[in-house]
Amino acid sequence: MNYYQKFLEQIENLTNVKKTDKNTKPTLLLHACCAPCSSHVLSVVAEHFDVTVFFYNPNIDDEAEYKKRLDELVRFTGEADFARDVKVADGGYGPEEFFKMAKGRENLPEGNERCYDCYKLRLKKTAEYALMHGFDFFTTTLSISPYKRSDWINEIGTSLEREMREEICGQCGSVTGLAAQGGSDDVSGLAAQDESDDVSGLAAQGGSDDVSGFAAQGDKDGLSGENGAGRIPEFLFSDFKKKNGYKHSIELSSEYSLYRQDYCGCIFSKVERDKKLKEKGAAEVASCEL
Repeated sequence: MNYYQKFLEQIENLTNVKKTDKNTKPTLLLHACCAPCSSHVLSVVAEHFDVTVFFYNPNIDDEAEYKKRLDELVRFTGEADFARDVKVADGGYGPEEFFKMAKGRENLPEGNERCYDCYKLRLKKTAEYALMHGFDFFTTTLSISPYKRSDWINEIGTSLEREMREEICGQCGSVTGLAAQGGSDDVSGLAAQDESDDVSGLAAQGGSDDVSGFAAQGDKDGLSGENGAGRIPEFLFSDFKKKNGYKHSIELSSEYSLYRQDYCGCIFSKVERDKKLKEKGAAEVASCEL
């Protein structure tokens, strides 16, 4: 599936709405992992949405690293002209949830089901926050990275939207967005449609990170009514690395002197990075000795 094309179609739909109501600018909760990844994404979405960046990353176990990335994000949104109206919400430092999710899978290599469930953990919290605060859309910056799988990200996002609609709407009333498209655009099994990457079965493996409970969460927080809190947010498709998006993020990082970390944030990624650096150093030493 071409997720970038799906994104463009959603933007086109927004443009058509604006033609009838010029004051309409839907709200978007954008999960962000760091300022560099947010840079290009904000340059694209800020024109179309009233954006709040949601910094929720329990995979970052080092509190100093967490604060450094958050502070850099806040600085960037204050300096970039296209991001001046963007708000930043801190989801809070708390690596316990990540380690709970990763238990028993500590030795898996990067890019396996632990990473899938890490995406899921962060997107689930984003969806919950979007629901609680009445956002129209939610998505994430993660797909900007060439190291992150957009098929997984979009599969998880559409699954979470569907979960919210099924649990909260039930069989009553009309729904909007993806659910209303029905059979013409089935959002289940998206990853299986990507012939280049077989990710079948991973969604089932994500059972350790239950995505149910949206309705209960809504009841607990008094989320009801047609406007504001209780609105079911639509997932915004994303593959922000396309059209030189990743390259643009590097350029913006240089322009604003952004801190660009060289690992995702989790301890497992950090260990793997250190191992590669050590191997690279050893190889360079061996080369010099020849």
